[in-house]
Amino acid sequence: MSPLRKPLVSILLPAFVMLALAGCAGPAGNSSYTLTGTPWTLVGLGENDWVAPVPGAAPPTLQLTAGTMRVSGFAGVNQFTSEFTLKGGQLVFGPIALTRMAGAPELMDAERRYTAALAGTTNWRIRNDHLELMTAQYVLARFAPGPAN
Repeated sequence: MSPLRKPLVSILLPAFVMLALAGCAGPAGNSSYTLTGTPWTLVGLGENDWVAPVPGAAPPTLQLTAGTMRVSGFAGVNQFTSEFTLKGGQLVFGPIALTRMAGAPELMDAERRYTAALAGTTNWRIRNDHLELMTAQYVLARFAPGPAN
């Protein structure tokens, strides 16, 4: 390989890897939205689409960043951050760090359910332009693209 081509390959190869990660539309994905780089807003928890967290309260959010393999967002009362691993349809979050603000009991309970759903996630998919965090058996959380209104 020529001296000029080797540096070009060493620059372009990582760029292609990052684009592949950022462009993940999900295992079932034929969506224009991607797992990483898209801001997501929670619309439901569990199979019954429990709308979170409390009517009139700001909904939890989620944003995954491929370059740092970090996730962050709003959990209902507190901001959170964590790391994540991604391998195809598998998605696992590391320990979740939260700020330490207190809120009304119903908001704290909603936040606990939300962070438990993140902690239990093993799989993901984008279906009908919604991100679904899942176990092998069922959907734990469903998100719409975009920031909270």
